[in-house]
Amino acid sequence: MKIYKKDYYFIKKIIKNINLIKGGNIKVIDIRPKKNNLFNFFIICEGKSNLHVKSIYNKIVESIYKIFKIKPYNIEGKINNKWVLIDYNFLIINIFLKKIRIYYNIDNMWKNYPIIDIFKKKIKYNYE
Repeated sequence: MKIYKKDYYFIKKIIKNINLIKGGNIKVIDIRPKKNNLFNFFIICEGKSNLHVKSIYNKIVESIYKIFKIKPYNIEGKINNKWVLIDYNFLIINIFLKKIRIYYNIDNMWKNYPIIDIFKKKIKYNYE
C-alpha cells in the first residue's frame, strides 16, 4: 500500500525529531489495511526517563507546529510522563518508558500489522 507524500513527509519529520532527542526502539505501524480505523498510522518509541519522554513529546509537538502549523488533537499522559500519547487524527504517537512499554506489551498488540521503514520507503509485513 502506497504512502501519500504528505503523510510520508509528516511521519519522517516526527521520526527525525525522535532520533534527534535520542528516543529509542521506534516503530511506525501501518493501520490502513484494517478498514474503518480512526487513524492510519501508529508510532511507538521509548525514552530512558520521565524527563526524556517529556523532551521527546515536546520536541515532536514544537517541530510539527513550526513546520506544518498543526497542533495535536489531543495529548494524554503528560502529567506523569510514563506513557504519552499524541493524537494527530490520522496518526497516533506513543512515547513510553521502556518498562511501561514492556509491561503493556504494546508491540505484541500490533504484531499483525505492517511495519514501515520510513527512510527506506519499505513496508515489512510481520504476518507473512
